[in-house]
Amino acid sequence: MAGRKRLDWYLSRELADRVDEDSIRLNFESKGPGRQGDDFYLQDMRDQCVNCGMESNLTLHHVGKYIQAWCVPYRYRKWFPKHNHDLLAMCLECHDKYETKATELTRDLARCFDAPVDGKGWVVYPEVGVGKKAAMALLKYRDRIPEPRVRVLEQAVCNSWASYCSRHGQCPDTQRPSSAGDAVGHGKAGLGPGASQALLVVASSLMKLEERERGPDFSEHGELVVNCVMAEGRQRQGGDESEERMCQDCKKMCEQGLDGLAERWRRHFSRSQELRHLPRNW
Repeated sequence: MAGRKRLDWYLSRELADRVDEDSIRLNFESKGPGRQGDDFYLQDMRDQCVNCGMESNLTLHHVGKYIQAWCVPYRYRKWFPKHNHDLLAMCLECHDKYETKATELTRDLARCFDAPVDGKGWVVYPEVGVGKKAAMALLKYRDRIPEPRVRVLEQAVCNSWASYCSRHGQCPDTQRPSSAGDAVGHGKAGLGPGASQALLVVASSLMKLEERERGPDFSEHGELVVNCVMAEGRQRQGGDESEERMCQDCKKMCEQGLDGLAERWRRHFSRSQELRHLPRNW
């Protein structure tokens, strides 16, 4: 039997007719049994934090996320072949405290599965980093920098801009200064006083560029971890080296596949907090 709130939800939307005080008849044909027989999903859920019991200032967490909280963070769950509806309510304060603790497990998984938290497969443009530092100095402090140093910074901006344009085959279309080509040309041959204003425009354009971008082989942290777990830790290149890198908890987790990964997050979630207000049968 479904909970009272669930019955009222169907009745308020005219999706069902009341049969008696405790049951309804749907006005449409359902696609399957749904959560029939699962007491956890059929009970009435209170809108309160599962940790402290607060009934206001609720949001969504990942064991899911009022922060509804997902035990398995989204960065992993979105790569699962099927969804995990392990939603729990948390207040903002408790959620933020747990997120700090969850970072520790994320870092452990990153280390064991050679899966950097910010992903793997970035294309880095070192010339942009060098150029942006010089550009920032010119844009913020040019009037306080000795003229010889200004010339060095302008040269660095010119070289970085020319290198970036050469790497990409053209200069960026957005914020592209009409005098950039002349400015870069001056940069190669030595800068004169007339080139300074044009270079400041180029410097502004450099500041809008990213120092790295996702390459064609880029993989997110969660994707790398899930793929490794599904392959029982053997998918990563190196084989035996991969096994040596993994801690005992990760090795045991891999034996259970994605169920092991989900269970590890659930266990971490439950052990990191008091959870005095968990729904029954969780």
